Amino acid sequence: MRIRIVGVDEEWAGYCCTYDVHVHTSACLFPEGEMENVTTLTAARLAGKIWGDVRPLFYLELPSTSSFQHVTEVPDYLKQVTPYFFAMILLEVFIRWMKGMPRVRFNDSINSLSAGLFLLLAKILLGGIDISLYVWVHSRFCVYELPWDSALTWIVALLGVDCGYYWFHRMAHEVNLFWAAHQTHHSSEDYTLSTALRQSTCQVFTSMVNGGRGRWGNWNLSLWTPLNTEHTFL
Repeated sequence: MRIRIVGVDEEWAGYCCTYDVHVHTSACLFPEGEMENVTTLTAARLAGKIWGDVRPLFYLELPSTSSFQHVTEVPDYLKQVTPYFFAMILLEVFIRWMKGMPRVRFNDSINSLSAGLFLLLAKILLGGIDISLYVWVHSRFCVYELPWDSALTWIVALLGVDCGYYWFHRMAHEVNLFWAAHQTHHSSEDYTLSTALRQSTCQVFTSMVNGGRGRWGNWNLSLWTPLNTEHTFL
């Protein structure tokens, strides 16, 4: 932790701390007990940051933490949760080993990871199509704008995304065109955390029916819903 001195007298040196810093100084700068307080504060902030990063992985978001006025303010949730997701994959391998369960097959996991990488590449190359389509539909067919900072807007968005995903997932299993893309996800003989990454690159297009994902978070409602909830992200 880097310490910035803001005042010095004969008794003690006042200080303030930045968040992402390192200590290379002597504890004698602090009065008795202050070093422990700083350590506790740093640990609390670190725990808070980890919780803030992991929370989207389990959809544990609130209107106050996932509503934004501008699309550029939306965090990169995928990048944020990726380290923790891979940590959970390693934890799964360790737990199965400890319990004497069948080991996770390496070749199956590699196949799933490879499919996930190809999907990510497709999103990088084609990711602008879905959001451009959303903006085009919204600019021409929006009939009413909901306030971005309203809890009611957030709830409407939550229900809209959940309903949209349900019907998309159902179509992915019942409509041949969508199943042709979605069946990749169900091609593994194992059921592990890494299987979640086994997605078809074609699903970049079929999932547009439900709304964009990835860098932009989950869009609030279907692309075709004529309501402006554009800046409340789940």
